[in-house]
Amino acid sequence: MIPLLLPLLAPAQAFPDCPYGVNAHNASDDQLALAADAGIHWVRLDVNWYQVEASEGSYDWSTLDRFVDTADDLGLEVFATVAYSPEWAVSGPCDDSAADDAYWCHNRLPDEGAWTNFLSVLVARYGGRVKHWGLWNEPNLGGFFSGTRDEYVEHILIPGSDTIHGACSDCYVLGPELANLRSADWDADEGVCAFDECIFNGWEVSLTEILDDAGGYIDIVTHHKYSDSAEEMFDELLDGQWLYIQYMHGVKEITDAHAPGKPVWLTEYGFETSPGGDFTEAEAADELTETYAILDEVGDGSWSESTNTPWPELEVLFWYDLVDDPNLSSDGEAYTWGLLESDDTPKEAWYAMEDAVARYGGCVSSETDTDTDKIGRAHV
Repeated sequence: MIPLLLPLLAPAQAFPDCPYGVNAHNASDDQLALAADAGIHWVRLDVNWYQVEASEGSYDWSTLDRFVDTADDLGLEVFATVAYSPEWAVSGPCDDSAADDAYWCHNRLPDEGAWTNFLSVLVARYGGRVKHWGLWNEPNLGGFFSGTRDEYVEHILIPGSDTIHGACSDCYVLGPELANLRSADWDADEGVCAFDECIFNGWEVSLTEILDDAGGYIDIVTHHKYSDSAEEMFDELLDGQWLYIQYMHGVKEITDAHAPGKPVWLTEYGFETSPGGDFTEAEAADELTETYAILDEVGDGSWSESTNTPWPELEVLFWYDLVDDPNLSSDGEAYTWGLLESDDTPKEAWYAMEDAVARYGGCVSSETDTDTDKIGRAHV
């Protein structure tokens, strides 16, 4: 049973109009400086629990300390996603080096006490500077989390939210960070059936159920969405997907119905360039430019392609990725999602981000700023 407890809610969102973000993982100081130079304001940090606390009670803060210190010096706001269990915190034998993710340790459901203790220590160390905390990454995919949706809600989201809010009264809890896939492991057999076939909704059912069961424990709803174009992405985020009938609702439709008024962040989107992806550098840059042009129109209700606007709750978009991964996948393919080449050379999308910030307004401080309410977007 999901406990019927009243959550400790974070204060009103402090940065409602500063939409430029990027997934930075554990980027180097030079890479973070290039993100700041492009006008990016938000960087998403990976807090991999199994690396920080590989042995119970023994912490390696070196990577996180460097990242947070550098981001602070550069004026970058950090959104930290906490995930992935160390071997000592899970039950039964496991092996992170196994070829089959069913045997991995880091995607297992951890002991709840170990999970909340780590969050307490983490927020005590960084909560003065990091105010936005995500609880797990794409938990609806078995490779990232092998537990059920109910286990995620009951043992990760709710106790994690209570812990973070209890430790930091002006921190925000973000989630559930779902992958926008009908084939996701959760709720794969739930959805619309028509024309003698079932079109499974997957993530849509998962998001709806999580918001109904524990939406009060989430301050900002996060989601991941990849599409063939920026226009298609917004069309599906707003109006869902259709095949004679509407078989997939949009994120806006779901949050309007099940989390009305709550901020929404798209914490992964992007367009991968060749050789790993199908886009040229120029095409990826064009899609980034189009993304922010449409976002501006969706926010004020002027986007002509949908009547399901305005959507001011959609606040921040995080491009995936800051840097091309220099490592190849297990099947020998490159990962080329970055704004930067693997040697930190800016790609055309980096310049497109710089231009978008100049065109639609950067994130600037005002004379009346406070520590927790300081950033606004200056429209030009």
